[in-house]
Formats: sequence, structure tokens, C-alpha cells
Amino acid sequence: MPAARSKRKANDPPKAGRPASKLKTPKQTKAATEGPVYCPCCERFVHRQTAWRHSKGQNVPMRTRAAHTTRYIIDASRQTLQNLLAKVASPSSSPVSHASSRFESGSQSTGGSSLKSKIIRGFSRLLSPQGSPIVCDDTGDGFRPEETPLQAAVDADSNTSDSPPGAGDDDLVSPASPTIEEWSHQRRTTVEEVEDEDQASEAGSDGGSDNGDWGFEGWNMDADEAWTPEDFMREQFERAVDDLEGFLSDDDIALLRAFALKVEDNLSDTTFDKFRFSFPENDLGTYKAAKARIQFLAGFKPVTYDCCPNSCMAYTGPDYSALESCPFCGTSRYNSQKQANKHYTYIPLIPRLRAYFRNPKLKEEMQYRHQFETTDRSATEGDPIEDVFDSANYKLLKGMFVNVEGKQYSHTFFNDPRDIALGLSTDGFCPFKRRKQTCWPIILFNYNLPPDVRFAVRRILCVGVIPGPKKPKDSDSFLYPLVQELLQLSVGVTTFDSEASALFKLRAYPILGFGDYPAISMIMQMKGHNGIFPCRMCLIEGLRVPNHRGTTHYVPLHRCQHPNVIEGTTRRGVTQYDPANLPIRSHTQFMKHARLVQFASNNQEAEELGKACGIKGIPLLSCIPSLFFPTSFPFDFMHLAYENLIKNLVHLWTGNFKDIDHSGEDYVLSGSVWEAIGEATARSGSTIPGAYGARPQNVADDTTACTADSWSFWALYLGPILLQRRFSNADYYKHFIKLVQLLNLCLQFSITRHEIQTLRVGFQDWVVEYESNDELDFTIVTTLSASPYALSQSMHCSTLPMELKHVDQFGHTGHFQWNAIVAF
Repeated sequence: MPAARSKRKANDPPKAGRPASKLKTPKQTKAATEGPVYCPCCERFVHRQTAWRHSKGQNVPMRTRAAHTTRYIIDASRQTLQNLLAKVASPSSSPVSHASSRFESGSQSTGGSSLKSKIIRGFSRLLSPQGSPIVCDDTGDGFRPEETPLQAAVDADSNTSDSPPGAGDDDLVSPASPTIEEWSHQRRTTVEEVEDEDQASEAGSDGGSDNGDWGFEGWNMDADEAWTPEDFMREQFERAVDDLEGFLSDDDIALLRAFALKVEDNLSDTTFDKFRFSFPENDLGTYKAAKARIQFLAGFKPVTYDCCPNSCMAYTGPDYSALESCPFCGTSRYNSQKQANKHYTYIPLIPRLRAYFRNPKLKEEMQYRHQFETTDRSATEGDPIEDVFDSANYKLLKGMFVNVEGKQYSHTFFNDPRDIALGLSTDGFCPFKRRKQTCWPIILFNYNLPPDVRFAVRRILCVGVIPGPKKPKDSDSFLYPLVQELLQLSVGVTTFDSEASALFKLRAYPILGFGDYPAISMIMQMKGHNGIFPCRMCLIEGLRVPNHRGTTHYVPLHRCQHPNVIEGTTRRGVTQYDPANLPIRSHTQFMKHARLVQFASNNQEAEELGKACGIKGIPLLSCIPSLFFPTSFPFDFMHLAYENLIKNLVHLWTGNFKDIDHSGEDYVLSGSVWEAIGEATARSGSTIPGAYGARPQNVADDTTACTADSWSFWALYLGPILLQRRFSNADYYKHFIKLVQLLNLCLQFSITRHEIQTLRVGFQDWVVEYESNDELDFTIVTTLSASPYALSQSMHCSTLPMELKHVDQFGHTGHFQWNAIVAF
């Protein structure tokens, strides 16, 4: 060890670090004599003068004071628990009345020995920081070290009743959802299976682990249902530290403001690094240091999972976590340095939902669902539907007992005003204009928030983005971490309510999933719109165009002239479908078909079964008890109406619909007429207020550049005027006006049951009129090609209101109420 270069001068401040005799390592000894010294306050090496000032109580950071206060509370709580356990363990003492009244709901027995065992098991982690819990020996009055923590959890739940009140009433019990074990059974891939299970289990991962705070492997669902003594202790702790919440230093506030500016205005990392030079009065530091500090303040951080470089799948769950190569494309999981080639980042949901109840303003907004249900609307005529909480699925869930992983719990859906209703959405998009690579965000919406803010960018909860560049082959592997959290939230997660200053069981239930048809088919494990049975709502059979190489299936109602129908080679043998009596799928039927495919004996059998029902297997989302298949996944109004129906009609009128020969047809508008309509559309922007939306563009130039907003505005307001007297046959114009009337009815802020029936009948008649119109000439090829799947979706027409944030015709703060098309 080299000697010190110089001795301490007489006027130097006294050293606040440890004495040199207590510094074990050479590096620490050198640091103590020449450079930084160990500061007991900060519990790390700091500059000598900083340590000296901290020893005098000067300039101690707020986070250090908070940490010391927290440590003091924990130590005092541990001592209090030791005293409590000493009293409980004493044979002469009676059960603690407060704890007994709080926790006796979790056990049928409230005797002293049972309470003693529960308290010690519940507080074992606090009493033994080394990780060796202490449990009470129920055979005597002594204590014994526990063998495994899992065994203690099993013992603690052995006295919990598994028969909630009303369990015998079938009408109040939710349908049994598949378990994770069923979902993972015989999941099929396109590359040979893993050679050996034992060998595969040895493969490591440098990504996220499934044994996190929300993993099935480390989560005892039984233990989370009832209140435990540990929850009681946590409540005391949360009350003690609640006063520390919100006290941020000036440096932290300045850092958060700068970081918010970077995120909201999409500033680069390099620009953020320059902030410290532009604003020297605030020590912002580097972008890397700022991210670390904000992660600390947030209380949670993203979790990374390895994924296939082609985004085929993520290495999560019991099937993929141990693999070393993609089972679909065969790409290696690791590079030559044994590092993952690509990562999928997941942002945990539970901490973000807990944070709602730390913010008084957000908590007040979260009362919308409860206020909506308790509002007296008996005087309103027609039993209107005004929000998602008026839907049949939501009302069916109310009063049902929650069933997770084959276990039925004693609480029902939405029995607490603080229970949260969620909506799930995903869709693929191209982040770059001139590239074909796609990515898939996974977004959650909070329906407890009011309609005018729930879809705002600041309110949505993005839990992850499937990175691309291609569509995932197994989307369930990317949804696996989310489903783990949603199952925990169905059981209940202990959360502190800062306003009530008490703990409660936070529960959240997804009730809707929506997106375009490829996205929903992906998460529902269905064949999709090109399958033989393409519809997720009914079992209508698709037909191919005769003598045509295309693999697309079409679903006309009238099919008696099709060669396959005449020859009797179709699967169902139906010659004509009644639009008012389609073969609707039910949840029970859907899951039965999914299990048949999942448990097929081989891949060939599974493929045949899948073709016969349009389902590829058990979807992971079906494990969530609050979702019904298929009615929890309604048709997305934007994609159905504006991205399909309106756009296809325009293509038909201009003679550009698919490969049909439109020459000589009276429904086709001449090129000059359509150009005049496009120019009039563009000129209308000069007289339309900007509050109505974006300026209309020339629809005759490039229809692919028109967005759903553009088609919506054109169809509802400009089309009825510009198309008047343009067709040689007025029936085509009348047919279009009927569609516009139905669309306007869907966009009402409130819709009655009578209007729902009007919509159902109106869309059925509109599709029948479309097929029987002379414009189709009713030849086999033309009829099939001009009967795309979007038309059959229109017949599943009742409305489920969903307010989508939008700029309406009356101001920038308004919103449209877009109604999804759903089967019931």
C-alpha cells in the first residue's frame, strides 16, 4: 500500500469518514487518506468536505433524509411487531382484538393459535431481513425457522374458505376461463419443437425474468385475496411516509420539468444534454443520469424481455423462456457475445394504477364510473346507451364472482367503487413513411375516467411496443407479462389510498378489446378475414371466386348459384343466409372450438379443425375472467365504416374496385365528374371553419392519402351534396344516403334501444339491397368480388358506445361518440 502523499493540514476540516483501521480493502484505505471518504449519512464515498458538512447536519439531500426517516419507521415498526408477537405467543394472552377484527375474514378460525400463526407468517419478512422467515409452531408455544417461504404461504391459505357466498348459483358465477396450463398445452410452431425439456431449462437469459413482482411462479393468488397482518403493518407504514410524498427538492422539480419538455416536444437526447449548459443555474446533469433519477422517483422501471429479431415472438412464459432460437424463423436468440439480439420492453401496469390513488385530482376523475352508475336516469326515455357501462357485457359481469386460474373468489366484479374498467387496443403501423417495417403498440384505456379525457394521449397507458419489423407470429408471447398483471388485478392488489389514509384491494378488469380486423384476429387466435370462416361474431362460411387463383374468401348472403354450393362441396351446405338469423358464436362455443384445436393430437388435425371453425387455438386473453369471446371484441367503427365501406364504395363508383370489369355499368361515374367532385371537395376547405377538422383534400387525386377523418367528414357532410344527381340511376344515390343516415345514428351521444333495433334492421336491409342491386349484374364472379367481408360485419349491428377523443364540429375540446359494431 503506498504511503499518503501529504499529511492533513491543521486547518483542514475533521474527517467524517471511517477510521483507517476499519477500512478493510486497500482501495478504501487510499480513498480515506487521499480522496473521497465514506459518509455514514449517504452510505457511500463522497468528497471529504461533503462528508464533514453532512456530519454537522448541513446540506443533507432530501432523498437522504427521507431514506433515514423510512429506515427509522421500519426499525420502530419491527420493534412494535416483536412486542406484538411476544404478547400473541404468550399462552395467557388473548388475540389482539384490532388485528382479529381486521383479518378474521381471511380465516374461518379466529382462535389465539391461528391468529398467532397468521401474524408471524405475515410479518416474517419484516422480522427477518436475512430472508429466513420465522413461523410459529402450532404444536407448542415455541418458534421454529421455516423450511421454505412457499410452504408457509400454502399453510397460511389452508384455513381459507374456497366457497364464497352464492357459489352454488350458476347465474352469479362467471364462466370458467382457461388456465395458463391449458393455454400453453401443445402450442404449435412452424419449426421443430425443443429437443429436450431438461436441456432447454438450462438455457439462460439476459433479458427480463418471469419471476418478477407479477410472475405466476412467484405469485400466490390465494394469499392476495384476503387481508393479512402484513397488510395491516404496511398500512401503518404508508400512513407514516405519506407526508413525505410530494416533497421534491428544487433540483428534482427542475429536472422533471426539463424531462417533460423533452418528451412532449420530442427533443433529442443530445439536446437534453445541452440543457445543463443553457441553464447552468439548475444542475440537470446528463440524459443518462436524468433517466436514472426519474426512474428512482417513479418507483418502478421497465422490464426487458428477449425477443426474436424478426419480432416473431418474445421469450416469455412456460413455452419460450428457455429457448435459444426462434421456433418460427430459427433465428438465434443470442449473438456471439451471448447477448440478446433484440429486446421487447414492457412497462408494468400495476404501479401506474396505484399512482392514481396518490394523486387527489386523478382520484377524483376516477370516480366517473361510480357516479355514472349511481346517477338516477329513470326519467330518461328509451333506456338509452350513453357509455360502455350500459353495455350488456358489463351488466352481466356485475354480480358475478371472479374466477381466476380455476379458483373462485369471494368478491364480484366491480363491487368496489374504486374498481377500474380497462380497454385493450393494438394495431400495427409504419413509423417511417418510406419503409414497410411495422411496430405494434399495446395500449390500455381507463374507462373510469370521464369520456372527454379517457382517450387523451396523456391518459392512455402504453405497456409496450412490439418492435417489429414484421407482424408477430405469436402475439400471446408479447401479451404474457400484461396478462400476468391483469390476473393479479382480478384477484386484488394491496394499494394505499392517500385520501382515505388506508389500504384497499385495487382491482382492474379489462372489458373490451378493439383494433382493426388483422390485429383482433391476431390476439383472438383466429384465422382472419381470409379464412373459410372469417367472421369472429358468427359462423358464416366464406366462398372463393370460381376459377380464380386468389385465396380471398367472400361472404355473400345469396350463394345458390355458386358452383361449390350446387355441387354440395361446401362445409355447411347453406344456399342463402338470413341476415336477421345468422349463426352467432357464443362464448361457450368459442372456447369449446378453441380447446378442440388446442388439444388436437397432431398439427394436421389441428389445422383441419381450425379451418372448420376459424380458430387457431386458445387465446391467452381468454384466461382473463372479465372478457367474453367474441362479444368483448367489437368491430372498430373507424376501420369498418371509413377505412372499408366508404372507401370501397368510392372505388366501386370510380371503376377501381378489385379486378372487376366495370365497363358500361351505370353506377360508374365518369372521370370528369369524379375530378369535379374532388376539386369541389378541396375548395370547400376555404369556407369550412378550422374547428371542424383538417382541411378536406382532393379525393380524386389520391384516395390512399385520405385518412379515416377525411372519409368521415366527406361521407357525412360533403358526399350527400356533391353526389346529388351525379348517378344516371338515382337508386345508387339513395342507397348511399341510407348508409349516411345509419352512420349519423351511430354517432349520437345517446342512443335508445329502439334506435339500436332500427340500426340492426337498417344495416341488414342495406346489405340485402346492395347484393340485389342491378349494379352487380348478379354474376357469380362479380357478386362474390363485390361482397367483401366488411359488408357482413355491417349486419352484426347493435351499438356499444365508445367515446373516441376527437376534434368535433363544435370545438377543439369536444369528442365524437363512435359506436363499435358488435353482435349483441
